[in-house]
Amino acid sequence: MERLKPLIFLLLLIVTSGFMLSRPSLFPFGMGLALFTPSLVLWCLKNVGRLFTILISLFGLFAAAVFGKEGTFDLFSVISLGFLFFLFKGKKVNYPLIAGSILLTLITVLEEKAFGLPKQLLQFQNFLNYRFGLYYLSSLLFTAFSYGISRLFCSELYPFSKLKFGFWVIPIFIISALGTLLKLKGLYHSISVNALIVSLSVLMVQGIAVLVSFWVKFSNFWKFLLAAATFIFPSGTLAAATVFGLLDYMINFRKINGGKENEGNTP
Repeated sequence: MERLKPLIFLLLLIVTSGFMLSRPSLFPFGMGLALFTPSLVLWCLKNVGRLFTILISLFGLFAAAVFGKEGTFDLFSVISLGFLFFLFKGKKVNYPLIAGSILLTLITVLEEKAFGLPKQLLQFQNFLNYRFGLYYLSSLLFTAFSYGISRLFCSELYPFSKLKFGFWVIPIFIISALGTLLKLKGLYHSISVNALIVSLSVLMVQGIAVLVSFWVKFSNFWKFLLAAATFIFPSGTLAAATVFGLLDYMINFRKINGGKENEGNTP
């Protein structure tokens, strides 16, 4: 009976998230709840077994589809993250983050093809031109936060604070930034801006990892102040994280060489 409790909780979490995700007014709460789904899937895979976790996840998806098919795409993506994190246990954190963010982006594009864009967004031409970059931004942030939560329940996951992407992001950032500043026309401009958003997303998440590595070394008082400032000024925190992510390639704040460093017990 004890082994069934986490599976029942997982089923309730999936169905509740599916209900909220299918209601526009409850969608933000549904996404917040869905952040915890990958960690629970990962825990069930480790402690209950793969077969039962897969069966409960599939049953939860079918049950959630009753409330609306749109939410099923989002649920499938967050459940898939749990399986990805399980597969990448012990691997450097950039692997599951890149794989998860690409997967979520592809599922978002498929959802757009299946159901179309909301009518409220069709009037924003800039969003239509740059939506793929924004899809990746939201997917990478969601994957990163889900990974951080999952790390609390699975010490086998590589610490998020050790995240460091390869140098490949810097050429993409420079070339896309130049293309955007030069105001290229048509398709070239759209590609430049989307690529710039993608590169800034990667730098932002790496910068968050840098800030986390600093945060764990502070006293509880300073941790509370910084957490409160992040909650009050989230946009400022993300902007600062992007700057730190870029500077990390020059200063190497955590003395990491391509992500190779003693794992320790950091988050």
